[in-house]
Amino acid sequence: MLAVGGIALYARRDGPKGDGLTASPAASASTTPPRGRARYSTDLAAVCMGRGYANVAPYEPGSAPKVAAFVATLEPGSRYVQQVIFQGRSPDPRNDFSSVSVVACLSGVRGSEGASKPCPSSSDPVYYMVPYRTTVTLYAAATGEKLGTAQSIDVPADRCPPVVAVFDPTNPNVYPTPTNDAIMTSVGAFFS
Repeated sequence: MLAVGGIALYARRDGPKGDGLTASPAASASTTPPRGRARYSTDLAAVCMGRGYANVAPYEPGSAPKVAAFVATLEPGSRYVQQVIFQGRSPDPRNDFSSVSVVACLSGVRGSEGASKPCPSSSDPVYYMVPYRTTVTLYAAATGEKLGTAQSIDVPADRCPPVVAVFDPTNPNVYPTPTNDAIMTSVGAFFS
C-alpha cells in the first residue's frame, strides 16, 4: 500500500486468496542523494563525492554548462580544492556558483608520476616538482549524478607552486595543478 494525500493505493497482485488486493510495499520516493544548500563555491567539492545541491543550476544535456573544477593532486591527504569556475573558454571572475550545473573533479592517478625535478625557486629545503596524470570526472551539480569522464590531463612539472604550506622533509615532492586552459580544453571536448 502507498498512501498519497490520504488515499491508499494498492497494486493489483493476487494474494494468498487470489483476491488481487495484496498491498505492495511502498517504493522509495527518490534514489537521488540528499541535497543541501551550498553557501560558498568551495562547498561544491562535495559533488565529487556524490552530493547534490538545491541552489545550483540543473544540468541540461546539449547545453554549454557552467562548470566548477576541483583538483585533488597526489599529495598525501590531498582534498578537492577549487581551481576555476568557467563557461566555454571563459573563466568567471565573480566566482558565481549559483549558475554552475556541472562539477569537474580532477584526481591524480597513482603510478602515473614521471621523473621529478627540483623547483628552481626553492632554497632550503629543496622540493621537487613531480609530473603526473589526472582523471577528469564530471557530475551534475544539482544531483551529484555522474555524467561521464572527460579526457585525462597530463600535468607537467613546469610550474613551481608559489607557496608550499605543508612541507614534509621526508617527502619533498610537490604536485603542480593543471592549468585552467588544460581543464577547459578537456571539459570542452566532452561537451562538444
